[in-house]
Amino acid sequence: MGHARYLCGVALLIAVGCGGDDGGEDVIEFGEVTVDLDLAETGTRATEALIGNLVADAYADAVEGDDVDFAFVGGGGLRCPEELDAVQCEGFSIRAGIVTSADLEIVLPFDNELVIKEITGDQLVSTLERSVSVIPSERKGYFLHPSASLRYAADCAQAAQTINADGTVIESEGMRITSVTVDGVDVEPTSTYRVATTAFVAAGSDGHVQLGEAAPTETTGLREQGTVGSYISANSPVTPVLDGRISLTAACNIQ
Repeated sequence: MGHARYLCGVALLIAVGCGGDDGGEDVIEFGEVTVDLDLAETGTRATEALIGNLVADAYADAVEGDDVDFAFVGGGGLRCPEELDAVQCEGFSIRAGIVTSADLEIVLPFDNELVIKEITGDQLVSTLERSVSVIPSERKGYFLHPSASLRYAADCAQAAQTINADGTVIESEGMRITSVTVDGVDVEPTSTYRVATTAFVAAGSDGHVQLGEAAPTETTGLREQGTVGSYISANSPVTPVLDGRISLTAACNIQ
């Protein structure tokens, strides 16, 4: 599949005020989701979440023709209106119904470019160790939501990965990740996997040291909002589900 894009007036997209002369931004109706998509950080930064699954699947779908094995979205990239930041987005959802470009501008405000990197199985496990390193006591944006082909399990009773204050050096590898599979097959430490994610995450931001050190980085020209909007349009109505792609023990439950 070629890289997806959205344009004013494309079939299946309804542009409200497209080409108008009021100087305002065009609002595009992409399509329908059939369930509420909760943006509370108790989900986006601590456990499997419908919005995380939807966005990660949209990323993977957009680069399907590039032999990508899976995609990630960082929980910190899934946002709510600024006035709800103080309460960690509690009470904010994209309601079941039509999703618009205005919705995605709120939820994906950074509109990062999607890129592709190659990582080894060992680097993948280390990256996932970072993802679960501070739950349940803290909820941080480096928690990763994978697309459907990747599944991982973690036990928060085990030792967590630690990194330096700058988030650039792993001081000790964690032991929380107990299982990682791609397309139902256990990852191999030295095998290479292709991952699609945002340029922010791929650069090693939020302490994703191993992902940042992996090379090379392939640009796609795709942006988050257009990618997710196109996915919803092409698959409307969309019904995201919690399918067990992130499995956490009771020790990981929010206190």
